[in-house]
Amino acid sequence: MQRKITIEVCVDFADNAKNDEIRTTAKDCALRMMATCNLIADNPKATRVACWSEDFFAGHEEIALLQDPLGAVTKETIGTSEDEISSELMGALKDGV
Repeated sequence: MQRKITIEVCVDFADNAKNDEIRTTAKDCALRMMATCNLIADNPKATRVACWSEDFFAGHEEIALLQDPLGAVTKETIGTSEDEISSELMGALKDGV
């Protein structure tokens, strides 16, 4: 039997940095829920977990649970973090493979 569980949080902060912290916390909770559901699921394909944020001005914003870490890599960002991409991978990206 399917069951839907909803967690809803409504906050009103003057400082947008606080909203970012709550968004990060919601994402962490959703990731843990997704991992637990998939671990114990009888049918993992039926498991769905969604996380989003809404406000009057910005509207509906999906909070991506699974991100593509290479999607943010550009020539300008290479070497700016501790996570380095191998030269083989960068060569493959340049060659379009």
